[in-house]
Amino acid sequence: MKRLIVSLMLFVTSFVTIALDNDNIEKQITTLESLRWKDREDLTSLLNQIVPNLGQASLQQRLRVNLVRAEQFALDGDYSKSERIVSAIAQVERHPQQQIRAYTLLAQLANLRGQYEEAFVLLGKGEALIETVPASIEKLYLLTAAVDLFSKARVYDEAELRAFQALELAHSINDKSAMCSASFAIAKLNYAQQQFEKAQLLFSNQVELCRENGDVLYVGVGEVGLGRTLLRNGNVLAAEKSLLQGLQTLTGTRFQAGILRAHIALAELKMEEKEYQFAMNEIVVAIRLGIQLGQWKELTDAYRFAAEASERLGDLDDALSYERLLHDATETALSSSREIRLAYLKVRFNSTAEKQKISLFKKENEINKLREDAVLKHRWLVVLGLFAVVAICGLLFVLLIRSRKEHKHYRVLSQIDALTGIYNRRHSHELAEIRYRECQEANEPFSVVMADVDYFKQINDTFGHAVGDDVLKLIASQFKKAMRKRDIVGRTGGEEFSFFLPGSNEEQAKPIVSRCRENMLAIKEMVAQEIGVTVSFGIASCVDGQTPLETLIRRADEALYAAKAAGRNRVVVYQGKSDESKSDSQLEVML
Repeated sequence: MKRLIVSLMLFVTSFVTIALDNDNIEKQITTLESLRWKDREDLTSLLNQIVPNLGQASLQQRLRVNLVRAEQFALDGDYSKSERIVSAIAQVERHPQQQIRAYTLLAQLANLRGQYEEAFVLLGKGEALIETVPASIEKLYLLTAAVDLFSKARVYDEAELRAFQALELAHSINDKSAMCSASFAIAKLNYAQQQFEKAQLLFSNQVELCRENGDVLYVGVGEVGLGRTLLRNGNVLAAEKSLLQGLQTLTGTRFQAGILRAHIALAELKMEEKEYQFAMNEIVVAIRLGIQLGQWKELTDAYRFAAEASERLGDLDDALSYERLLHDATETALSSSREIRLAYLKVRFNSTAEKQKISLFKKENEINKLREDAVLKHRWLVVLGLFAVVAICGLLFVLLIRSRKEHKHYRVLSQIDALTGIYNRRHSHELAEIRYRECQEANEPFSVVMADVDYFKQINDTFGHAVGDDVLKLIASQFKKAMRKRDIVGRTGGEEFSFFLPGSNEEQAKPIVSRCRENMLAIKEMVAQEIGVTVSFGIASCVDGQTPLETLIRRADEALYAAKAAGRNRVVVYQGKSDESKSDSQLEVML
């Protein structure tokens, strides 16, 4: 009896100890989650205390801790490690709240990596779970991630819907961190829509709200967003102060993507102030981070500023190198911009098709039931069933035709530059390769012309990007008018175009370029601002078919750069020399 009492006391003591340990772990995890966007050092310290004791924690508690760990890896730019953790969490169906948070983070990582179709699919999986859980901060994070993805795809109606759902949810759960996150999403959406006056007020209010709640990460990104908005509104001094504060805050959180955007914005500001060496200092850091994180849109801005700053500082070799990097980055960024829109359309189409399949499946079941009833009851129901089958077949046929049309439409979108309506860089080069091989077989000459709009950034800065886009459309239209039927014209980069002229030697290419220059005069009368547009051209020709097309393009690019360096608004022709001991090229300048 005595032994039984002792054993019972030991069991009760053990049970109470375990209960107390679990209660202590729960308090630590709750504190850990509250530190997500606050002090990084405190969070790391607490995380180091919790992880060794996770063996005593429940499954849900382990999932919550691992989600915080994955978020910190993502902030540090270690996307692979973060993805491995949350991919495992997303498979745990017993805890839908943690599943939603996992799908949210996976969608954000896919978005950062440019895997847009996967991002929309993951977002859809998370949204499918929303109705299964009560109002929570996890639902709000999913909605704000959706705002970012849809605004990036320029589907602003969907972005606005989710932004206001997030704000309403934040009010309903009365969570200050939720209010902070929702406010940032709405401010960022207004910035994306170029509503800069409204965005400035929203960012300012968001920063104060997040600062009061101690959400350091959101304070940092909000300060950077406010600085960028102030710069757009012409308040350079306030913009610089806000950007520097944001950079300092984000450096403390180690949020690499946010730090990258801060350096880009500071570089742009220094370019505005003509402090080109300071701008280059920011650009060098931005390029390193951009390459590390694979952020092509930010790299495009960095290379553009680097090329201009190098030119202003007299480093023409560096300027040329950055121009070439800019061309590649611009093409990748433009491709990425097209891909996110196509990804949205594809996922939306697949979702619609899936719903239609379910609907058709239900209809087929109904038809089968009607057939069974017809055998037992009424012969005339068989006719009705057959009629329904014919209707379904017709619907499937219509869907097939529509699918083929949309496939053809997507293929055209992948070949045409969305802004100007002419060929994009990749497709124009593919066509040029085909025409060049034909010229080689027929022993015909072939010419390449590279064209670049002079001082195009000044047009954007003076009249706005919308007017700049209109000017690019008009330039492309005038170039097409100057071309012959078999010539190829494509948009190579932001304001750079390329012509491929089959059957044309140097002398035959010059009249075509002259027509292009004459056509530029008409643009001034086509825009309300009466903008004068000039273009620099570089020409390279091959008459024997022995020069690779890539070499011709490079020579035309060198001639174009020489035209820019010689004062712009001119044509430079690349001329090869027969004496190999001398310089391998010379440039003929046509004013």
